[in-house]
Amino acid sequence: MPKTKLIICILAGETSGDKHASKLVQSLKSRLGNLEFYGLGGPELIRENVRIITHISKLAMIGLSGATKVFPEAYRTYKKLKKEFTENKPDLIIPVDYGGFNLRVCKLAHKFNIPVYYYIPPKIWAWNQKRVHKLRRFTKKVFVINQFELDFYQHHGIDAIYVGNPSAQEIKNYKFESDFKLKNGLNPNDPLITIFPGSRKKEVSFMFSIFLKAAIIIAKEKPNMQFMVARPEQISEEFLNSFCKTLPFKIIFKENDSFNLMKNSDFLILKSGTTTLEAGIIGTPMVVSYIVDSLSYFLGKILIKAKYMSLVNLYLNKPSVKELLQKEVTPDNISREALKTLNDPEYLADKNNDLSVLTQLLGDDIPSEKVADIIIKELKATTVN
Repeated sequence: MPKTKLIICILAGETSGDKHASKLVQSLKSRLGNLEFYGLGGPELIRENVRIITHISKLAMIGLSGATKVFPEAYRTYKKLKKEFTENKPDLIIPVDYGGFNLRVCKLAHKFNIPVYYYIPPKIWAWNQKRVHKLRRFTKKVFVINQFELDFYQHHGIDAIYVGNPSAQEIKNYKFESDFKLKNGLNPNDPLITIFPGSRKKEVSFMFSIFLKAAIIIAKEKPNMQFMVARPEQISEEFLNSFCKTLPFKIIFKENDSFNLMKNSDFLILKSGTTTLEAGIIGTPMVVSYIVDSLSYFLGKILIKAKYMSLVNLYLNKPSVKELLQKEVTPDNISREALKTLNDPEYLADKNNDLSVLTQLLGDDIPSEKVADIIIKELKATTVN
């Protein structure tokens, strides 16, 4: 009797992966009927009626010490997936980023003879490159979202395809809000700096107080400067407010509105991550910071091969965006870069010229649709054969 339902296991262990995975689920649903999804994810995949085995809130980590803390939950999740593969074997598995865990599941899938289509592979080109052998052995296809990654994966014998960048497409189609400053109680004629402290509590604990001290320095030189904070859904305003009790100025929190915040800001203070590329595409100058625990930093110095930390600089292959790492992340260094950008027209023009090149490098493909088309084409070919 022919199989009437296609079962797909999709694995997103972090907030950004949850977002990208949900769009892929939408694209697959729009092309095929009678699909069943289960796996790892958060609110975005839940909204798509994916049966969640473990929520991303239980798997979020930062640095190697963070990986140690989530290990018990990750191990339980691995055992759950093994049981699912036995009792409800999927037709294919789509890991989305989250390499530390997902590469182990790829190996498990290989044992069960389940094809793996990896969407947004771990940044093997940047650190711990020996993992590339696992990716080559245990995956059928790898879909990359950064053009500069492609040569690395193909050089190592991986069937990798550049499918476009989701941030570029999302921003291209985004309807920006008019009168944003007025609607949020700000003076439309005064400048605005927005702080992006990260999407995990540990990141915020490391960096938010430093970012706020930088804001105080900036405000002393520019008394009319206004400040907002981008608040992720999973970080409470109460938690963020605990860092702001002694601020000499008003600060406004805005939840889940990153693109409008970037578009309407004169400068951004960012934790390194996907937000740096989004800010670059929108064209807002920034300073990028990153702090991890000492063990992660020590091992990272040995394993990390990437020339730059921010995606903007990796795309441009030059240090266009100011990057601060570990002990360099200080209020003085952050405020110095912000004030130089705001006060020096030539310096600002150079930044803007660099950022204008980004969209040309990213292309026009819609990643979730391209990935869905390739997967469906392969599934149909397999069925015919």
